[in-house]
Amino acid sequence: MDEESDLDSTAELPVLDPAVMQAEVEDHSSTDTWAALPQLQREPQLPMDTTAEVAAIDLRSALQRLAAQADRLVQLENDREQLRNGRAAAEQLATTLSAELGRLEAGARQHQAHVDELTQARLAAEARAENASAELLRLQSGGDAAAAAELARQRSAAEQRAAALDAELARLREAAVQHTSQFAELTGARAAAELRVGRLEEELQVMRAARDTATQRGEQLQQRVTELEQAQAALEARQLNDEQARSERERLHAAHTAGVMADLHAERARAMSCFESAQHLAAGRGLFEALLSEERHQAELREAELGALRQELQARATRVEEQEHALAEQARRIAALEQQISASGTALSERDSQLREARRDAQGLHLSITRLQGQLDASGERVRALTALSSQHTTSETQRKTELSRLLAERVELTAELEAARAAAVAAAAAASEHEAALPPLRARTAESEAALAAERKRAADAEAELNTLRGEMEEWASAVKAAHHERGTLQAAQARVQELERLEVEHATELLKVQSQAQGSPSRVRELEQDLVAAEEAVHRLESEARSRSIRIEELEKTVAELRAAVAEAARAVAGPATTAEVAGPADGGLRRDDETERPLSPAPDGAARLLIRTDGGREIVYVLGRKTSVGRTPDNDLQIDAKFISRHHAVILAGPTQTIIEDLNSTNGVQVNGRRITRQPLQDGDSVSIGRQQYRFAVRKNNDKR
Repeated sequence: MDEESDLDSTAELPVLDPAVMQAEVEDHSSTDTWAALPQLQREPQLPMDTTAEVAAIDLRSALQRLAAQADRLVQLENDREQLRNGRAAAEQLATTLSAELGRLEAGARQHQAHVDELTQARLAAEARAENASAELLRLQSGGDAAAAAELARQRSAAEQRAAALDAELARLREAAVQHTSQFAELTGARAAAELRVGRLEEELQVMRAARDTATQRGEQLQQRVTELEQAQAALEARQLNDEQARSERERLHAAHTAGVMADLHAERARAMSCFESAQHLAAGRGLFEALLSEERHQAELREAELGALRQELQARATRVEEQEHALAEQARRIAALEQQISASGTALSERDSQLREARRDAQGLHLSITRLQGQLDASGERVRALTALSSQHTTSETQRKTELSRLLAERVELTAELEAARAAAVAAAAAASEHEAALPPLRARTAESEAALAAERKRAADAEAELNTLRGEMEEWASAVKAAHHERGTLQAAQARVQELERLEVEHATELLKVQSQAQGSPSRVRELEQDLVAAEEAVHRLESEARSRSIRIEELEKTVAELRAAVAEAARAVAGPATTAEVAGPADGGLRRDDETERPLSPAPDGAARLLIRTDGGREIVYVLGRKTSVGRTPDNDLQIDAKFISRHHAVILAGPTQTIIEDLNSTNGVQVNGRRITRQPLQDGDSVSIGRQQYRFAVRKNNDKR
């Protein structure tokens, strides 16, 4: 700021006013105690400064007139070139008209020959008709009726042919008249073209004469400039001679030594003033060179930042490809999980079918056991009956014993079958118990697999959405990089302008040295150079403001890069899964925190939760649902438009990620406050108070099933 105020303030520079300096000289020279002898008084000095200024003004006016004459000469050259082009076009048109005229003349001659032929044919036909009439009269008088009829027919045919020839002759005459009129028109057009060519030649001669006059005038002006330069040199020589004569007179007149000393002091004061002015100009030049070097350094830094941004863009593209590969890997994992779930479902259905078969086998075994038990009971009853019968019927003892042995053997077999059936039933029950015990874990694993599949599908969908968002933001960032390249080209143009100003500064410094050597002769030139220096300083200030605007634009690009980093980190956490998210959430969040933010624990938003901005107006709440990227500003192109004077065109942006919501100030005038503290970039928590300009909001996170 001090350097800029030094450049803006010119109060310290001396005012090189000839009248004031002459008054100072007169103040130093006047005294009441000096006695000037009449015969030793100095001769009055010639008005050298006035003569030099008049000569300089004449020289500048002559140069201006010479420049005007040069412009007029260029204009005359352009007019001459246009006249040459017009003359060439007129000559080409005359050639075309001459060719058309020759063609029409040849056609007219052909028509005239045809008319002559038709006229001769008509005359011959009339002669034949007269001969035929005479012959007809002779034949009629001689009484030859057939010959007379033949002659009459020939006469009528001759008359018809003569009528046809008359019609053709009339048509040809009309065509000849038309050709004659066309010939006259073309002749007139040719004459007009020749007349126009003559006028163009006359104008060309006039232009050439004007060019010669302008050239002579330029030569005269150049001679006048040379004469003025010679007069200036003669004036300087005369001034030098006068100065030498004055020095000689001052050396000879010892009585005026004190006056001479006063004059010398005055000249020394003027020289010191010029020297101080030169020092101030040199200091301004040094400051200007320092500013230029700083601008070059800033341009190099911006170039390095652009290179870093390009590398960052390449790294982001690589990370996007890696995330796409990770997304493909997630898709393969989802397919594998789906295959595992289908295999588990198949195994579960097989286990269910085996369990149903085992239950059916157990039921069959129970039925067999019941049937065998009934048969055993029936056999026991039969044995008891046979035993009673054997006691009653001793006569058939042998048969009964045989029957009893058979029944006993059958009972033993039935008992063995019953034991085997009971063992099979126990084994079937144990197998059924094992199947039933293995069924809940399998169902639990199936449910877990289905839940994991649903979660993986949701994460894949979120990752795909994040990836699409990231691609869109990468495209926006690429457009921002293109804009940065455009800004870089503008900055290079500004550097070229700075170099041009440096060249002008060097020229001004050279002229300033000349002015210092001719300080007494041309003070007006010093003022002109000072004005040029002020103009150069204004140009430097303008370039500095442009550089500041470029810096603001680059800061906006850096903010965009920070947003991309946040989006990439959130996409990486969304793709990596819950465990990886838990591991990298801390470092990623720490990377997004600015120096001016206060660290506080961040609680991730629940899945499927809505981020809201709530404004209370007249006792009722107005709710704004936030998207993944919500822009806030005064213009209609913002997602949340606040039509108020205290809101900037693009005031702030709110980024809603899977784990946190971040609000960022876009270099607005009235800023953004969170919980009463102005921020640049800040993560939001449920219940935070957000002030955008003078508008108060409350940030809230609500689940989809929350009916508040």
